[in-house]
Amino acid sequence: MKRVLLSIILFLPLMCMAQHNQAITRTLPSQDELATINDSILQEGQWLYIYQKLSWVTNDLFAEHATVDFSSIDGSGVQPDVDNGYLTHFYCSQDSVVFSCTLDLNDFSLSWDDTVRPMTEDERNAVHFRSDIINDVLETYADSIYTIQDASTYIDLIWLRPDKLRVYLLQRTTLDGVIPFGNDCYVDIDIDDNLTEFHRFHHSYIPIDIRQAGEDTQAMQVIHSHTADNPFFTPTDICNALLYARDLFEMKLVCVLSTAFDPPVIMTFNMDDMSITVNELETH
Repeated sequence: MKRVLLSIILFLPLMCMAQHNQAITRTLPSQDELATINDSILQEGQWLYIYQKLSWVTNDLFAEHATVDFSSIDGSGVQPDVDNGYLTHFYCSQDSVVFSCTLDLNDFSLSWDDTVRPMTEDERNAVHFRSDIINDVLETYADSIYTIQDASTYIDLIWLRPDKLRVYLLQRTTLDGVIPFGNDCYVDIDIDDNLTEFHRFHHSYIPIDIRQAGEDTQAMQVIHSHTADNPFFTPTDICNALLYARDLFEMKLVCVLSTAFDPPVIMTFNMDDMSITVNELETH
């Protein structure tokens, strides 16, 4: 077992997933209501970011340290240990775990293990469950899920409550200098594994190419717009802002122009203090 430090600084109540109010209104909510909505979005988005970041780091460490070839991998799983505050991402081949990374959510240290060992029953169930749920989602909503050239889709399964699982389909890109927003959705699963709701966060793909600022110019913030059916930041916005704008491009601010309200508002996600502020857009 070897240990490294994973640099993730978050203000996240462990496994505390609230649902934000998705009602559409032309009236800006009160400050207290906005705080509740944005806190919920931030919590869900940061939890999604943790899953994604752990997946990225696990894949990088596997490429560097694993004793087996990636072509032999036939499954993967994620196991949260809620009581002790750990999250483990592992790869398997046939009936063996061949590589695993465990994130300590108390101090955000990461341990990885390249020992090839037999799978436990819990690990086997986690792999089969993830595979079955993803296949069910992709088959059921095939007409509503589309792919983008030079991009791919991440799929994460996260428990919002003990009786509610959310499957996220999250846009990623293979292009350098691009922050991918949009083309994202979720499917909710109930305790009996029924697919209960499909919801699309954005209705289009919004790749923001920061290279347009020029090679010698450092982009400090980026902005995209939301309309009435998606008036606030989304958890996927928060996740990709942290993964790309902050972690890759060292930005501190990501903004959304929301035209759902009158007057329109600018919502700003400050990645230094993990806060969202809302300001009415001055019109003349």
